[in-house]
Amino acid sequence: MFKIISLSIPLSISSSFGVILRFINTILIPNRLMAPGYTSNEAIASFGRLMGMTFPLISLSFIVTSALVINLIPSLSEKKVRKRYREMRRDIQLSFKAAFLISLPLAAVLMALPNTLAVVLYNDPLVSSYIKIMGFGALVMAIQHTFSGILLGLNKQINSTANDLIGMTIRIIIIYFLVGNPKFGIKGFFIAFYVSKLTSIVLDIITLRSVIKLNINYIDIIGKPLIGSIFLVLSIYISTFSLGSFENPNILALISSIAVGALAYIFTLTLTRAIPKNFFRRLIKGQ
Repeated sequence: MFKIISLSIPLSISSSFGVILRFINTILIPNRLMAPGYTSNEAIASFGRLMGMTFPLISLSFIVTSALVINLIPSLSEKKVRKRYREMRRDIQLSFKAAFLISLPLAAVLMALPNTLAVVLYNDPLVSSYIKIMGFGALVMAIQHTFSGILLGLNKQINSTANDLIGMTIRIIIIYFLVGNPKFGIKGFFIAFYVSKLTSIVLDIITLRSVIKLNINYIDIIGKPLIGSIFLVLSIYISTFSLGSFENPNILALISSIAVGALAYIFTLTLTRAIPKNFFRRLIKGQ
């Protein structure tokens, strides 16, 4: 019972603070945008492009990382109790690999095709700059979410919650001062987002290294997905030019180009042996 309570309380605090943060963002961002001269309509429109259009795209990787974290927590907890440290290291590296394999190509697509996505999905060219700047956030959010799951599995839920709260507090402070500054405006939120997330990630890394030592294979975990993402983007550009859809983007051309890029990505991963044997079964079952 004590273990359940010790796990649930930090999670409840983190979730509650997350809800409070979203509420503060809803009020604070439009309000601070009006300070440097935005009209009420401009401030609300900017907030809508940010939260209603951009964030749903960069959060797509959560579909995979959320399932990963759900399976990762009990698996790591069990192996820690049994002192199976070698398997713990393997699971942690596997989780990082999955996060990069999914979120890195997503970030690449968002940063490579912001104009096309803005026009085809929202019929709003102005949102393209938001998508381009926040595209890398898909990777940052996936990594931070994965770190949180790992720390929960290692019974470091208090540390994970504290790291999240520190990051969230930093975001609110930066939003207040920079978004209301005429030199920054909405760009202040971008700075706040990346600084807060990267701060939480650094704190999570420090916490994780205090629990277990890892020998990360950066070429395998980061390098191979990065190479695959480069070929993905190149394939998308080539197919997009072939279809002549840069000047007149449409949903069919977008889907076709992304499909070509996805095939190039999978081919590159296969060629570089980036996907280990029984990768998906191990992710699902935590084995």
